[in-house]
Amino acid sequence: MVGLILNGTKTATATLLQEYLDEGELLPKIGARSILVDSNDQDVAILSTTDVEVVRLGDIGDRQAIDEGEGDVTVLDCASAMKISGTPRNTVRNVGTPTLQLPMIRLSCLSIPQ
Repeated sequence: MVGLILNGTKTATATLLQEYLDEGELLPKIGARSILVDSNDQDVAILSTTDVEVVRLGDIGDRQAIDEGEGDVTVLDCASAMKISGTPRNTVRNVGTPTLQLPMIRLSCLSIPQ
């Protein structure tokens, strides 16, 4: 994933809203910055959040699938593989909601190499 972010292929991600609620995390804010680390725990870039939206998975749109940078071209591709932010299929089943109805946090970020 780090390579896809650094070369500009992956510019967005989506996560289940429930994951934020379960962990008591605040939603990201536009302009927020975070450090991207590689598998060796080395800082490799700064990520700047450029867009945040709460939306049903079925309403995210195909552009999100492309911006996820993992080869999918439609949001249905993402949903069927349930690759969104590494969310396992059993999490979707546990939520008890049809996949396309799931409330998601959609993020777009800009990578600034260090």
